[in-house]
Amino acid sequence: MNIVIIAAGKGSRIFKKLKKNKQLIDLEEGVLLKILVENAIKAKFEKIYVVVGFKSKNIINALKNYPQIIFIYNKYFATREMFYSIICGLKKTNADTLVSYSDIYYNYKLLNTIIKKKSKNILLPVNLSWKKIWEIREKNIYDDAETLKYNNNLELIEIGKKFKKKEEPKSQFMGLIFIPQKKISQIIKYYNKNKLQKMQTTDVLNLLLRKKEKVKVLPTKSFWYEFDDYEDLHNYNKKFK
Repeated sequence: MNIVIIAAGKGSRIFKKLKKNKQLIDLEEGVLLKILVENAIKAKFEKIYVVVGFKSKNIINALKNYPQIIFIYNKYFATREMFYSIICGLKKTNADTLVSYSDIYYNYKLLNTIIKKKSKNILLPVNLSWKKIWEIREKNIYDDAETLKYNNNLELIEIGKKFKKKEEPKSQFMGLIFIPQKKISQIIKYYNKNKLQKMQTTDVLNLLLRKKEKVKVLPTKSFWYEFDDYEDLHNYNKKFK
């Protein structure tokens, strides 16, 4: 299995404050992107791809001590949504592939769980402990949360919509997507045919659901954290120092 880490975005809110790529923020444990790469190495992925774009030289220089990394440049990082970076990665990999956002923190043991699952379908790890995490990140935990609905067979029904409090989600998307090899070419063709360059990742997933693509979820309570803005970083360091 290969891993594709998406690190092409600007992360403007953090960049404006710290003048550095969001993926290169400093945590107590180290530089965020290096932690993700180390996780991938520990989990023994066959190939590690990193998709770069905004100030790509900063990313490449930060990871210069990892010769096993294969860099992919997304020249449209400023005009197309993140899923295009995913497509850039999928075009290069020719194996079962885990896609990872680069503004998230997670334990490498979660990667081992995903690998052992050997899913034949697209698989989304979803976090059951999201409320505890959002209490660190947000004054109102519902401000940033989105729908994530699935049935008793752990098949995804809907993702990424605004929700009503009476429909409170039991889990949240973690920024990790497993895509089996046999699905890669289908996804690329569907993406290109329907010209989805302006669509968010969750929008693309909802479209795949509408065309009857089976997407499974993997519920977990494994620790995970998202760094969307400077306040997320400040609150994380304050909580876990």
